[in-house]
Amino acid sequence: MRLVKTLVVGIMASIFLVACSNDNGAEKVEKPAKVQKEFTTMEEMKKIDWENPDKAEWDKVYISEKTFKDLLKEFTTPDEEGVITYKDAQLKDDKTIELKVNNSDGESLENVMQAAILDTFVREFYKHSELYDDKKEPTIRTIDLSGTLIAENKKAIDYEEGTDSSENTAKNLGTFKVGEKVNVEGHIITLTNARYTDERNEFEETQPNNVLIFDVEYQNGTQEEQLIDGGDFEVYDSKGEKMETYPIDYITESVQPGKHVKGQAAFGVTGNAPYEIYYKDFMTESKATWIMEVK
Repeated sequence: MRLVKTLVVGIMASIFLVACSNDNGAEKVEKPAKVQKEFTTMEEMKKIDWENPDKAEWDKVYISEKTFKDLLKEFTTPDEEGVITYKDAQLKDDKTIELKVNNSDGESLENVMQAAILDTFVREFYKHSELYDDKKEPTIRTIDLSGTLIAENKKAIDYEEGTDSSENTAKNLGTFKVGEKVNVEGHIITLTNARYTDERNEFEETQPNNVLIFDVEYQNGTQEEQLIDGGDFEVYDSKGEKMETYPIDYITESVQPGKHVKGQAAFGVTGNAPYEIYYKDFMTESKATWIMEVK
C-alpha cells in the first residue's frame, strides 16, 4: 500500500513527465531528434532529479534500447523497505512491454492503481528512446503472478477522459468537530481521540518535537473497493503550516463496499494547536474539515 501512496502523492510524480514534455498531454509528447549522436546513459539518467526535473535537461533525454531495458529492470528492485513490487518488467517486442506485479491479487485496487501510474512512467521513457517511431504507441500489459490480466493499454491514459469542468461536482461539506461522522462522497469518516504521543520511529532521520495521533473509523459507503490511508488526510497547525505524516503504525487498508475499519493517523506537528484536518475525495474533490483541539 505504501508504494501506491508514494507514487500517488507527490502523486503524482508520474504527471510531471507529461507536464514537462507537452502541455497537451503525454500522448503528444515529441520524440527527441534522431540526429542526436549520443544516447543518454544510465548513469546520466540516475543524476536527474525526477521529482523536480529541469525541462531543458529532460528534453535532451534520448536513450538506447539497452538503457530502456535497464530502466525496466530498475522497477523490479527492492524499495527502501526491501519490498519487491514488480517481479518482472520486460520488452516483449519493439512495441510491447509486459509488467508482472509480485502478487496474485488480480484486479485489486492496489494493482490497478500501480498499473496506471507505472504505465505513465514507462510510456514516457519509451517515447524518449530509439524504439519510438512517432507513429505508434507501445502496448503496456500488466499481469499478476498467476497470469491474470490487470491492464492492457495501447495508448496513453487520459486522466481527464469523461470529465467536464462545467459539471464539477466538488463540494465543500463544511467544518466538523472531532467525534462527528461525516460522509464525503461515500467515504464515511469519524475522527476521535486526538493526543500527542511519546512514540518515535528510531529509523527516521528527522524527529519532530511533537507527534500527533488521532483515531480514524472508516466505512466504505460506495459500490467499489476503497483504500483508506493515514496520508489521505492533510493537517495544518493554527498558524497555517502544513504538517507531515510520521512513520509509526498508521492506517493503510483496502475496504470492501459496506465494510468498515478502524486505525490511526500520525503526523509530526509543531505543537501549535488547534489543528485543521482535511479529507478530500480523489474523484470529485469534495472535502470536509475537522477542528482538532489537543491538550
